[in-house]
Amino acid sequence: MNIRIEPYAPEHVPAVKSFNERWETRAGSAFRLSERPPATPRSALPREEYLALDDGEVRGSFSLKRQQFWINGQTMEIGNCQLPISEGTFNPAYANLGMVLLRHALSLQKRLFCLGMGSRQNRLPRLLSAMGWKLIDIPFLFRVNHPARFMRNIVPLRRTLPRRLAMDAMAASGAGWLGFRALQARIPESSSVAVETVSEFESWADALWDRCQSDLSLSAVRTSSVLNLLYADPRSIRLKVSRDGVVVGWVVLRDTQMQNHRYFGNLRVATIVDAMAVPDAIPAVVRATSRIAEQRGVDLTISNQGHELWVRSLRHCGFLSGPSNYILAMSPAMAALLEPLATHQSRLHINRGDGDGPLDL
Repeated sequence: MNIRIEPYAPEHVPAVKSFNERWETRAGSAFRLSERPPATPRSALPREEYLALDDGEVRGSFSLKRQQFWINGQTMEIGNCQLPISEGTFNPAYANLGMVLLRHALSLQKRLFCLGMGSRQNRLPRLLSAMGWKLIDIPFLFRVNHPARFMRNIVPLRRTLPRRLAMDAMAASGAGWLGFRALQARIPESSSVAVETVSEFESWADALWDRCQSDLSLSAVRTSSVLNLLYADPRSIRLKVSRDGVVVGWVVLRDTQMQNHRYFGNLRVATIVDAMAVPDAIPAVVRATSRIAEQRGVDLTISNQGHELWVRSLRHCGFLSGPSNYILAMSPAMAALLEPLATHQSRLHINRGDGDGPLDL
């Protein structure tokens, strides 16, 4: 094995197509590398793509997204290593290629993180842990708006026949509705806010970022220019939140009708993708966003949030905690900037807007 790692270029397209065929056949995955080489990055959020080549054949790949982060009082570039994959998944000859890919990514940017990755028992989180990376689960919270539809569609709770029968019985009898009503009772919130749907982020978002960043130990820089790049997708619903005429927060919401989703079946799901607010306004921002999601008619509202104030406010708004498949893994050089981690962990502002964004939602 003589591995070379090179930026993805036009001459690699035939080898990428061959890799995709092997990956689909041998790994049983519908995932495919793009068969069009990336354009020269022009964005303020450049993403570079790299291929692992062995005698001209593509054997693995990863992407590197570079972005400015606020981390423990400093602004600096942090790298996000995305979708590192290798034929080591099914070919023992390349069992160590995943480590080779990650080491190459670290040579390009030593302050690096991965995000998502599913269970800690999956191949990538286990490899990162063995390499000395710090792994943190980003809490998953959900609020059920239509219990009967939820119980008839939520795939992880319906994997066996007895479970399906029990869920269907609760949906038909109304017991599920009563149960969720009791579990999801909201703690009263005295503060009220005004919410406006906007087409883009403007200077008010920059002013809000200036007010909020000192309360955070870790956050991607969330200025208007960055946010407008991240959320240019028309499916992103941008909410501007004000109190007494002053902007105190914003939220990016996604409203998706699922189709045979591996977790959510055919539920209509609202995702609180990203958000920012001054600390004392977070409960009111969460409550207003939850109400808007309900008014849109969604069956379920979900969010992954790392910051303690957002997690607590979601729970006070009747959101329940579920098992998280969203893991933050930080390289040793990145984690060292947050030592002692126990002091900073509650103020890590990480959510679905980070990493590769709200994919599959």
